[in-house]
Parts: sequence; structure tokens; C-alpha cells
Amino acid sequence: MLDPKDKKLLILLQNDAKKTTKQLANELDLSVTAVFERIKKLEKQQIIAKYVALTCCAFSIN
Repeated sequence: MLDPKDKKLLILLQNDAKKTTKQLANELDLSVTAVFERIKKLEKQQIIAKYVALTCCAFSIN
């Protein structure tokens, strides 16, 4: 089960997955270690499946 901090963490990561663990910790009022462990737990549970780059326009990579 996800607690409110996990849910907020997921929202923060969905909005900007490049935020540092320290930035996330400050926004969640948690320690950096706690945030790191929560992210690892969510990855292990496949709640966070992968990280991707989104582009603003279509382009060819060929």
C-alpha cells in the first residue's frame, strides 16, 4: 500500500523526475535517506517501472 508520502513522491517525480533526492526530501519533509529508500522500494515493487525523456515535438532519430 502507498502512504500519503509515497503518493506525493510519485506526483513530484511525475512532474520532474530530474529533481535531486535532496530537493524531494525538502518538499516531503523527510530525510534524504528516507526518500532514497522510498524510491528504491517503489522501483522494486515496479510502481516506478522506468524513467523516460519526453520530447515536445516529433523528430526522427535516423
